[in-house]
Order: sequence, then C-alpha cells, then structure tokens
Amino acid sequence: MRKMNLLSRIIIAFLLAYLVIMTIAAYIAYREESENLMLMKEQEIRTELNGIKGMLDILQDQRSEKVVHSFSTAKLLIKSRIKTLEIDSSKQVFFRAVNQKTGNTTEITVPVILLNGEQLQYSHELVDEIRDLTGSRATVFQKFNKGYLRISTNITGKNSRRATGTYIPHGTKVSEALNAGNEFSGKAYVVGQFFHAKYKPLRITDTDLYLFVGDEIKDLKDLQSTLTHN
Repeated sequence: MRKMNLLSRIIIAFLLAYLVIMTIAAYIAYREESENLMLMKEQEIRTELNGIKGMLDILQDQRSEKVVHSFSTAKLLIKSRIKTLEIDSSKQVFFRAVNQKTGNTTEITVPVILLNGEQLQYSHELVDEIRDLTGSRATVFQKFNKGYLRISTNITGKNSRRATGTYIPHGTKVSEALNAGNEFSGKAYVVGQFFHAKYKPLRITDTDLYLFVGDEIKDLKDLQSTLTHN
C-alpha cells in the first residue's frame, strides 16, 4: 500500500513537472511567435512608409516642375500684356502693410506703378489671368524699406480674402535671394501656408517689381487623389 502511495506521488510529481515544462515551452514558443509577427509587421509598415515617401517625393518633383512651367508661361503672358510700365513718384498709394511672419502692421505709402497707364496696386486682373492660364497662384511684389509688399495677388489669407498688403520681411531666404538680385525656387512660407514657389525680379524698367508663381503644398491630399485613381 505504501509502495502504491509512493508510486502515485512520483507519478503525480512527474506529471506536474511535465505540465510546468510544457507550459513554459508553450509560453516561450508564443513569445517567439509574437516577436516574429511583430518584426514582420514592422517590416511591412516600414515598406509601406518607404512607398508613401517615394510617392510624396514624386509628387513634389511634379509640383516643382509645374511651377517652373507656370512661371515661364506667366513671364510670356506679362510680356504680351505690358505696353508701358512706369513709376509715378508724384502719386502715392496707401497700404496697411502686414508682416506675414509676425502679423505686425505698419501704415506706409509707395509710389504708384502704372501698367499701361492704369494703377497696378490693388488691381488683380494680371495675376488672375496667370492663375486661370496656369492653375498656379501669382503675386506681384513692390519692394519697400521693410521687405517685399504684395501689391497684386490671388493668394488668400485665413479670412479667404486676398492677401494684398502683406509683405515678406527682410531676413528670410526669399528676401535674401531677391536682395541679391537672384531668383528663389523651392518651398516657401506664404501667408500661413507653404508653397512650391518661384520668385524672380521682373526687371522691366526701373520699377523694383518682383513676380511670384506657386502651388500650395498639400501632399497628403495629392497622395490621396493619386491612390484613389490608381
């Protein structure tokens, strides 16, 4: 009887040990499987992110190329529209100039620019024709002591109104390029938005005018549209 009890205890102890070992082995196998699944998932996510980044890079290149084409078209349009362009320093135009970076306001006056005998400041016919022809936004700037003033534009602010009277202050990459007489191409901050942009002095008579043409950066919307149509 005692031998039977001892044997039963040995068997029970063996079974318990076996169950513990199998439980530990099953847990280790589960952990390894979970880690493998996580690694596979991470790899899939990384691959998908690289694919998305590649598509965004393609979209950015396409946008940049479009802006270059739009700018060239705008310059041809301007040349075809301009018969006379001159400064009338005897007359001044008032602006409540708003720094696009800080929001600070300065009341200023600038000399009248006459395009074909008509005041260019606050006139948007030319920039709107550029937009309608190219699909890109456009602005004509006039230089003054604090930076580059939007005197004609179809860029809009948060209030959905034209951003006429806002200006690019000195000390920015755009203003530094223009101050040096150079053009600027690339991403630019434009009245609370970022644009694929091109800025360049017009160099039409001695008027200190500068042209901007650009497309708003909205890569996620563009990507969504691309994925939807593919």
